[in-house]
Amino acid sequence: MISQVHETASARLGEKQRLALFEDALSVARSMPGSAFLFEHGAVASGSATACATAHAHLHVLPFDDDLLEYANRHLAVPGSWKPIDPQSLGDYLNTEYLLAGREGSLFVKSLIQPTSQYFRKAIAHYLGEPEEWNWRDRCDVDDTYMQTHDFLNARFA
Repeated sequence: MISQVHETASARLGEKQRLALFEDALSVARSMPGSAFLFEHGAVASGSATACATAHAHLHVLPFDDDLLEYANRHLAVPGSWKPIDPQSLGDYLNTEYLLAGREGSLFVKSLIQPTSQYFRKAIAHYLGEPEEWNWRDRCDVDDTYMQTHDFLNARFA
């Protein structure tokens, strides 16, 4: 889910825009069969490794029944601790690189000591037994991705 307002992370959005983004993401999550996992790589500035080359606030909504956060903690060491958070309080992280993850009513945030790129993509690749397949730059059909994004944005914001 992408923000209509341009910022590098949802924490940097105004509260109204941030809550709308989370409500949209949670609405999509509720419509999925099974359960969904939300995550964000929160970057302070464009060009940060944490932004994963996407310097626009967005939340990933992944149909995923297992606990990706627990799995990632076991297999991918990133210094710091996960703290419970709600979307209203995420604005406290507007000047901090962070990772955000969880499910409706159970979101967690971790402040990053150093920018961390594609953390959850790496965790998903490990989970799927393909630990070398996480890098979208090596595994992406740019033309197809462009067309999918173009069509989505036209439908969403037209």
